Amino acid sequence: MNEKYEDPFLDNEIESEPSSQKKIKPQKNFWDNFTVEIEVKSIRKLGLYIAGFVAVAALIWAGWTYLPELISSMVIEDNNIPVNEPDSTEVAEQPNSVVDNFNIPLDTSSKSAVIVREANLETVIPSRDRIEVIEHIIVAGDTLFELGYQYDLDPTTILWGNREALGDNFRMISIGLKMNILPVDGVYHKYRSSQTLEEIAEEYYVTVEDIINYPGNNIDPYEFDPENPGIPDNTWLIIPGGEAEVVDWGPPSISRSNPAVAAYYGPGSCGAVADGAYGDLVFYWPTTSHWISGYDWNPPLHEAIDIGGTSGTPIMASDHGVVVYAGDSNTGYGKLVVIDHGFGWQTAYAHLAFISVGCGQSVWRGDNIGGMGTTGNSTGVHLHFEIKSTTYGRVNPWLYLED
Repeated sequence: MNEKYEDPFLDNEIESEPSSQKKIKPQKNFWDNFTVEIEVKSIRKLGLYIAGFVAVAALIWAGWTYLPELISSMVIEDNNIPVNEPDSTEVAEQPNSVVDNFNIPLDTSSKSAVIVREANLETVIPSRDRIEVIEHIIVAGDTLFELGYQYDLDPTTILWGNREALGDNFRMISIGLKMNILPVDGVYHKYRSSQTLEEIAEEYYVTVEDIINYPGNNIDPYEFDPENPGIPDNTWLIIPGGEAEVVDWGPPSISRSNPAVAAYYGPGSCGAVADGAYGDLVFYWPTTSHWISGYDWNPPLHEAIDIGGTSGTPIMASDHGVVVYAGDSNTGYGKLVVIDHGFGWQTAYAHLAFISVGCGQSVWRGDNIGGMGTTGNSTGVHLHFEIKSTTYGRVNPWLYLED
């Protein structure tokens, strides 16, 4: 018969059965339980240590990477230096600070941003307005238009700044001539004590104050007495903004009925001219070249065109007609030919190297009348070519010439 009994050292009750049939379960003692508990706690602590190490490492890395940039931006804001930020509404990039205006580089390589000066070996000298008259010596190729472009002046200012040397005739320009270059557009006037400043101002369409207040004239406006100007005779005054009359020195209309009208013009004037050929008023280019050398059409100073070429280049009659002037000119044109085409129309050909036609000769469009040169007052080889009408005056050749 089986019996149950309890063993204080066993976890379970064991039925009493024959010794040959008993199954004894392995027993767990105190030391086994203690060892397992220690191992679990150690694993947990190790995990906490590893997680803490990783977190600290992440914080150190983040601080090392982003802290200098944060400090730099704080310093820039403290110094009121704008930080360039993208602006989707910005249309054009414009400087808005001292740093932008002067292109000052910003050194952000260190932990605190500083402004550094960029090396520049060039010294910038600010340009100042010129108030005095300077001198220019004419060389080959110089024209009033070239000088005007070079000194940023109107060509008429070059003429009016040299009225004594040129006599108001721009064709009197010649190599080696000393020219006055005014600092501003206007007129250069030689003062005479017989004139008042009111008269001078009226002559050039300015006010007395314009003359007195211009610093280049060295007149003290606070001590100036209009009744007693105290300006020495022959003193040159700059008349800023002044305008003078442009004198017409061009060939006059020389009709075939009265060619002697050009007698004052020079020895090339013709006497009585018999009736000759008439044109059909279709004007062809008088040279094989069609490029401008020197002056273009620019009234009232230059009511003609200067056609470039080489010395001796053939010059041809632009239309049928009769020669009413052939020879030297006294007013800067050099060797000159004038052809009357009838109906009040004429053409003029100046600065020729030679002339191959004579007074009263009928010519036909394309006939040779001479060779290109630089006679008279000329600084280079070219043909000065004019078309003139008794009704319209001088006209722009570009509007009439055909190939």
